[in-house]
Amino acid sequence: MSFLKKTREFINQHYKTPKGIIGTYIGEKMVRQHKTETNWTLELMNVQKGDRILELGCGAGYAIKLLLEKDLTQEMVGLDISPTIIRSAQFRNKKAIKEKRSKLVQANLNNLPFDHDYFNTVFMASTGTPLQNTIEELYALMEWVQPGLLGNITNFRKKHIVYASKFGRRFVPIGPKRLGELRRTISPYMLRRLKKDVAKDLPPMIFHRRDVEMSPKQSALYEKIQTDFLNLLEELSSQEVNGRFDDEGNWVEEIGTKKIRSLDTFI
Repeated sequence: MSFLKKTREFINQHYKTPKGIIGTYIGEKMVRQHKTETNWTLELMNVQKGDRILELGCGAGYAIKLLLEKDLTQEMVGLDISPTIIRSAQFRNKKAIKEKRSKLVQANLNNLPFDHDYFNTVFMASTGTPLQNTIEELYALMEWVQPGLLGNITNFRKKHIVYASKFGRRFVPIGPKRLGELRRTISPYMLRRLKKDVAKDLPPMIFHRRDVEMSPKQSALYEKIQTDFLNLLEELSSQEVNGRFDDEGNWVEEIGTKKIRSLDTFI
């Protein structure tokens, strides 16, 4: 497996379920990357006094913080599957949690610890990750938003997931099918916008590719950087977080600062 592919797969694991120091870093990176989409989503919500709001996949708690600043909600609950990312959200919203104006829950979408009719607003600002991870995550989301819309999970799998034999195992999911039909079914409950629709000041992307062959010394240095980087990823993903990111996105801790800064040079 190539270095870039191995690195991409390693990083993608932490976008799906952030873990350890590297997972904390990825959570804050997603806050910075998706501020435009988050602000746009909250503008559309038209929050009213006394609303009880649930955010599915709350990440590091940036949207929760913005909603609490409006001082309108009766209850604000954030849910995420990652204990690491829940910890980041707790740091960002510790005052509201202490005042019992907000609560954070670590749970799986397939087994939510709430009644369907408890919240009057349920939202998720998604960048497409559920469909990239597995289409079953989309099923779990819609089952909460509109129970029964996609039928039971067994029929949904038969209808929208392609299975094949792989790695010596039978019935391994390898991709989705009938996406057009699925898109039409869920479209009344989802509002999709591209970044160009909500950030119109962005210029079009321009790519210029120039291939340059490395010298033997450059090639040797490149190999060393690959090895050092992968070792750093392995080390950071297995360590517990001994600090936090502040509201400006700066890492605050006594131990491990150099390692976080080293990571920042790569990602």
